[in-house]
Amino acid sequence: MPRSLKLGFIEWKREEAVKTPYYVRRKDGGLFAFAGLYDIWNGDARKTFAIVTTPAGDWMTQVHHRMPLILEQGQESFWLRTEPGQTGTLLSSLRVLAPRDMELYPVSEKGEFGEE
Repeated sequence: MPRSLKLGFIEWKREEAVKTPYYVRRKDGGLFAFAGLYDIWNGDARKTFAIVTTPAGDWMTQVHHRMPLILEQGQESFWLRTEPGQTGTLLSSLRVLAPRDMELYPVSEKGEFGEE
């Protein structure tokens, strides 16, 4: 199963007619991985990838009701090595990251974020 390494991502908060982008990242500025699914259809004709989502953790609900499933460092290799018949064990081990590890803040719609 694939993963997607990221420094951060944008999530949009909707308040009536106004949408505000929020940048989400690790507090330590490190990389993190999204859980993803990859498949090839019709031989090599169609390759697909999806990011797995989960209900938002308490720290994220102020912005959105769901979020990408972010793998902890110890979970990354387990995610990549798990065979299709062993997914129950894998899924039961996953959890939303704690607020102590992540932060989010509003950013400009012009893409000026992530720099310190």
